[in-house]
Amino acid sequence: MAIVEQQWDDACELIDATHIRIAGAITTLWTRRNALQSVNKIPPAVLEVIIRETQELLPDFMPIRPAGYDSRRWMSMRLVCRHWNDIISLSTHLWNVVDIAHFPTKSISKSLFSPLVVYWGRNGTSDFDCGEGFALLKPHIARMRELRLNLYRGSPMDILQELSLRAPLLESLSIYLLRDVTAIGDVLPSFLFDGHMPRLKKLTLEHFSKWPHHNLSGLTHVCLQRQQPHSRPTTGAFLDFLEGCPDLEELILYKAGPTLEMEPAVDAGRIVALPRLRELGWGGLDNLASAERLLRHLSLPKETRLYFWHESYTDDFSISPLIPKDLNYLPCMTNIVEWRMSCVFLDRRLSDPERCLRKQIVAFVSGVLYTLGLPTVRNVQDIVCPYSGVVRGVKKFLVLEYIDIQRRTWMDIFDDLPNLEELVLQPPEGFVSSRYILSSLYSSPSWSWPILRLRVLCKRTCPPPCPKLKVLRIQCDSENQTYLLGQLAKARKKFGFPLKVLDVSLCSNPSCPGYNGTRRLSEFAWGDNLVLQRWVKDVDGSYKRCMDVLMDLEGWPTRGFEWTAI
Repeated sequence: MAIVEQQWDDACELIDATHIRIAGAITTLWTRRNALQSVNKIPPAVLEVIIRETQELLPDFMPIRPAGYDSRRWMSMRLVCRHWNDIISLSTHLWNVVDIAHFPTKSISKSLFSPLVVYWGRNGTSDFDCGEGFALLKPHIARMRELRLNLYRGSPMDILQELSLRAPLLESLSIYLLRDVTAIGDVLPSFLFDGHMPRLKKLTLEHFSKWPHHNLSGLTHVCLQRQQPHSRPTTGAFLDFLEGCPDLEELILYKAGPTLEMEPAVDAGRIVALPRLRELGWGGLDNLASAERLLRHLSLPKETRLYFWHESYTDDFSISPLIPKDLNYLPCMTNIVEWRMSCVFLDRRLSDPERCLRKQIVAFVSGVLYTLGLPTVRNVQDIVCPYSGVVRGVKKFLVLEYIDIQRRTWMDIFDDLPNLEELVLQPPEGFVSSRYILSSLYSSPSWSWPILRLRVLCKRTCPPPCPKLKVLRIQCDSENQTYLLGQLAKARKKFGFPLKVLDVSLCSNPSCPGYNGTRRLSEFAWGDNLVLQRWVKDVDGSYKRCMDVLMDLEGWPTRGFEWTAI
């Protein structure tokens, strides 16, 4: 009986061993068959690049998380086949992004010695245990390349205390505080990374306004935000900081920077050159005089984009103090060939019209001056004299106008535009505003009034405002404007400064105040057209898109604005 049982056991073992060999052979056959598939003919190095591109990596400066962001979505590619899974598992650089909220242990272990990109509490959405997280990260601080640190739980100082080891590879640092931090002081702790971050180039810092024990020089990207008003640096101290960053490419300030009203005077001849600065954005300003104090000591290239914004919407905010008297070192503010002005600026980046935020913005971008969101006559009057030296080279002027600006103010504005060649207007529904704008183009203080005395006007030696004006485009109800357009065209023709192109259009957008669905501009060849053609070479009328699309601010919303609005 024992012999039979032994033979039975031997037969079972033989069958099991045979089954294992057959299963292994089948697996090998399937693996070899799978290797012949087209998708597996991709070289491993190329496949690694493809997988890397599918990872949703955030920018290394001001890392704004887009809607629907999922740092783990790329891992589903491991399910394609065993070959892909092996390549992903063995590619250390694919695991170097460590999100403390999602499998940090796996990412740290598989990344081996690759430089780490660490997201800690990104945008306040992650939930994690501080002690466990620091226990994982502390041994690997020396290989951190980027750190996004959002402190919204626990004591900020206790958390920063854990980051006391040196970070020789750190290139980008973001410290974002999502809670009241008035009790922790305004000085960046000296123990942070033991003050040793020799490769740091990109810095995003909230609340802290002083860093005496850290050599934060040689930076290329800087974002400072929400500093306590009483602890912000003086203009001189901030210039010292900028002087240590000659290669600075992007500078974003939000409720931060040198905004103290009482501060020591800076040597008038001190100039700090930032030849590589591409963008300067400054928001949350209560008074643009602070920006002017800084600008007067900077030397910037003509390619620099300047954005200044104020988020409230009142007439207490004046944009007139922004322009320094000496613009020799600021070609980005002097080479202006186009001016776009509106009395309302709605931020259409928000899909809900009721949530559109009204802002007051001054921007200098690619030779275009934007003065958007000037809600009162006072705001417009404030810019006439201070901006006269900036706008004298303007050749195109776009006006989206919704308030009753008097003719005297328009005359002052047009007197500062001697090189204007094209004027684009979208006046409101009312008749008065257009009368003020158009009448100021064929009358001057030295001319007699009323305007119909053309013989007297033609004998004057004083040229009309904007003598180079050749093109006028106006989006309005032409029934209300025909008389004014005719008087303007006639006067300038008689005086020797005729218009060459007159383009009158109705808005095709029913939501626009200037829309009139009951009329057709295809009938613009009425008698008015024939009259206007006596004074203007090219007269046109048509339906066109609302002009406010032409007022869009290039590059807006900037990443700096979006980041500080989080």
